[in-house]
Amino acid sequence: MQQRTRKERRFDETERDLPNFSPFSSSSTAVDKAYDLLSYLGKHNPMPRLVTDEDTVWLLDNTAYRNEGTGKWEAEFVSAAFSQRSSCTVIDAIRSVAGKIELDEKDPNYPTIEKRIWPFLRDIKPGTQVKVLHRGNTPLKLGPGGRNGISSDTKGLPTGEGGKLTPTFADVPQGADGVLEMKTFYAEPEGWGVISDIDDTIKVTQTSDPIGILRTTFVEKPEPIAGMPELYQFIQSLVKEKSAWFYLSASPYNLYPFLRDFRQQNYPHGTIILRDASWMSLPGLLTTLTLGTEDYKVDRMEKVHSWLPRRKMICIGDSTQVILIRKVEDIAAIGIVAKNEPDRFEKAFEAPKRQKSSKDVPYELIYWPGVPGRGEHIRLALEEAGATYTDTAHTEGGRDQVAAQIDVENIGDDLNPPPLAPPILRHGDLLISQTPNILLYLGPRLGYALYKVNGLALTALDGLSNEVHDCHHPIASGLYYEDQKDEAKRKAKDFVENRLPKFLGYFERVLQGKASGDGPWLYGGQLTYADLGTKAMAGAEKSGKYAHVFKLYGTVQERPRIKEYLASERRQDYSLGIYRYYEELDFGPEGHD
Repeated sequence: MQQRTRKERRFDETERDLPNFSPFSSSSTAVDKAYDLLSYLGKHNPMPRLVTDEDTVWLLDNTAYRNEGTGKWEAEFVSAAFSQRSSCTVIDAIRSVAGKIELDEKDPNYPTIEKRIWPFLRDIKPGTQVKVLHRGNTPLKLGPGGRNGISSDTKGLPTGEGGKLTPTFADVPQGADGVLEMKTFYAEPEGWGVISDIDDTIKVTQTSDPIGILRTTFVEKPEPIAGMPELYQFIQSLVKEKSAWFYLSASPYNLYPFLRDFRQQNYPHGTIILRDASWMSLPGLLTTLTLGTEDYKVDRMEKVHSWLPRRKMICIGDSTQVILIRKVEDIAAIGIVAKNEPDRFEKAFEAPKRQKSSKDVPYELIYWPGVPGRGEHIRLALEEAGATYTDTAHTEGGRDQVAAQIDVENIGDDLNPPPLAPPILRHGDLLISQTPNILLYLGPRLGYALYKVNGLALTALDGLSNEVHDCHHPIASGLYYEDQKDEAKRKAKDFVENRLPKFLGYFERVLQGKASGDGPWLYGGQLTYADLGTKAMAGAEKSGKYAHVFKLYGTVQERPRIKEYLASERRQDYSLGIYRYYEELDFGPEGHD
């Protein structure tokens, strides 16, 4: 099958037209040549090369497991070392790729090729030993690496807690760059695990087309396969966070930072396993993705099984993978004959009805006109991303559209169950309800980070939105505020004195933590939809206890697109607040203001 695809799609022809570079510079010094020769000895190299301030180091995330014999923790550590410079002609490589995908030098995507192609062109550093600090205090030596600059070492680890992530940092000179921090996931022997293919299973790669591979690798923004982030989030909710995830790809190690960023933005954390056969070789990219992939993946899956032999593994791939279903015949079970009928296996592979959506289809927000409400969280995410959308709050008959969606006569359609309440998002044939669910769907499509961010967003929605709304209707949501005024005052007072400080204090702690990253943001040093959830908050600043929270609040307000939206007619009237404003419910530290 692989050979036929390569022949029909003319892979050989494309590979011949792409440049190959020598992995060792002809201008190397005598010392460099000595290191190169010693690298043939691999781990037995008596004089490993040390990392310098002009080198790049990558540390790859891994999974720790208990040794079946000793019961102690260990893990395979993989590192890669190469120079920050390239001895090859970079411009020739860029022009070669651009020519193949017919991209003009004036095209705005042209600089993207240079950025993406650089890991394929750097001079590798054979025989390099990389020093690291596990948990920041346990020293480990990785390597020395082999001829390809990659090292792989199984190391014993200190006691860890199953289901936890532990960092390891590169101990390198100032000036050295790369992926200098890795995460180790501690996986107990039993439980569930997931082994997932990457290319054309969770990421659009077009592995059956050489030009498609070049375009998706070097030019286009990495795009998740529609529906897969949501599926993996659902799987994770079922198998729990203590489950081990592995992403197995035939892509070369050159793409590790690229794929790692893609995984972080769209899918659960997991170990990425890649091939090591194409350093300084553009044709090698196409070869590794299309030749010998089955044997390679079987070998790596067997390795994962040797680490966690008692774990039940869910294996996920696309239609190019070999799919086997074992027909059970060696046990006695009720209904076993019916379960082994051929038509049952055929039905298992029937294509299900698919909900169609397109990145070119505008979003439609369905929410009540008159007040911002919970729809405001959706608007802020769409506005910040510059997305095209319509809003029933601004369309004629908008109230009727909302009412029709939640009418007791509405039973949904072939693809969508009826929503209980707004906000509702329509995107193509998809109809999605519930604020956090909508944000989870929009996250990867609008370029916001996911998963850890979703937990922060849920907390913000609970404490800074839902509980605020409940203060107006403490007895029953069907009663008017005027019918439960006294109870609302008691509820609001308790919220301000007890609940609000808890949530503000939590976000203050988050913003002071390392995971927050650089800048005022909640996670990863960049704006996410969780940050936008805090925009719905106002007041509570007088105590001075939550400086980081209100710095974030002010920063979100000053985002150019958010600032433009707040001043526009697209924004619902805030004269009554996000829901409604009642002066008698204002309480401060000393009681009613």
